[in-house]
Amino acid sequence: MNEVNSSAAPAGNVATRIEAFVGREAISLNRTSGNNMARARLVKARRGDTALALRAAVGRRQRPVLPVRVTLTRIAPSSGLDEHDNLRGSLKPFADGVADWLGVDDRDARIEWRYSQERGQAHAVRIVVEADQ
Repeated sequence: MNEVNSSAAPAGNVATRIEAFVGREAISLNRTSGNNMARARLVKARRGDTALALRAAVGRRQRPVLPVRVTLTRIAPSSGLDEHDNLRGSLKPFADGVADWLGVDDRDARIEWRYSQERGQAHAVRIVVEADQ
């Protein structure tokens, strides 16, 4: 499944809130079998879908001004990973896609990364970008 859904709306005290969904499974790259080319294709697809979903959410509006808070949420039908079993690693391609979309490196100190997970009907990743400006 390669579904991309998005929306953008302010919420609470946040000046800008962008929410996007990427219908791809967050897979731990440490557990993938196969050669490096297959792994690279997997990462590239997730990274690209993330940037695409965020571009769709923003439309013609400008990207948020840094600093931002980014919350990546792994959604899966089972409990799957727990927070101590490479949750961040499985969401790394999605974080890279957010950084690509923002035009910065994912190590930029102006991005605060948050990670979570929840049960859902299908595998997906929810991306929420919030800025106070």
